[in-house]
Amino acid sequence: MSTLEVVAALGVVVLLVLAALLAAAETSITRMSSARADSLEEEGNKRAALLSRMIDERERYINPVLFTLLGCQLGAAAIVVTLANNHWGTSGVLIAFASMLAVVFLAAEAMPKAIALADADRVALRTAPLVRALGAVAPLRWLPTALLSFAPVRASTDAPGGKVTEEELLSLTSEAAAADSIDDRELKLIESIISFGDTIAREVMAVAKNSGWQNL
Repeated sequence: MSTLEVVAALGVVVLLVLAALLAAAETSITRMSSARADSLEEEGNKRAALLSRMIDERERYINPVLFTLLGCQLGAAAIVVTLANNHWGTSGVLIAFASMLAVVFLAAEAMPKAIALADADRVALRTAPLVRALGAVAPLRWLPTALLSFAPVRASTDAPGGKVTEEELLSLTSEAAAADSIDDRELKLIESIISFGDTIAREVMAVAKNSGWQNL
């Protein structure tokens, strides 16, 4: 292999590593709720304040991450296909395409996203500086926004991470009780209110089923 080809191969490795980091960052930040980010900030984590600001402006940071992620994946694939074509022709291109499809799926998509789903807090905190850096690059914000203006339907980057689930609310109240921010009586009151809401919902559905409302 020539020096240029060695540099190109190293470039593929760098692009795949960056793609994996960005895939994990995108998943963890999308999954992160504002309430959870605020809770991490209250715990005194140094990067939590940055993460909390990013969650409040999620679209400003998610689109540059996705745009750069796609660029890394396509760039790595283009380099590998070009090298394969130079050495082995059309058959090499087909083999390179199939190989890169498997590598990108496993190493730059499925595995990092699975890790991010399993430990969203730690991944979001560790990748926050990288995400902030990408969000500070103006062209990486402008280009995705310009392209999205042509889309017939614009997806929201706030769901589902911007909503507080029942499990997160219970977790936050438990953490508050452990930190003596609320007493046991207040904790039990909050838990009973949530439980009461679930009971009312089940009773309403039961009445609707028994009265035949579902057929109206």
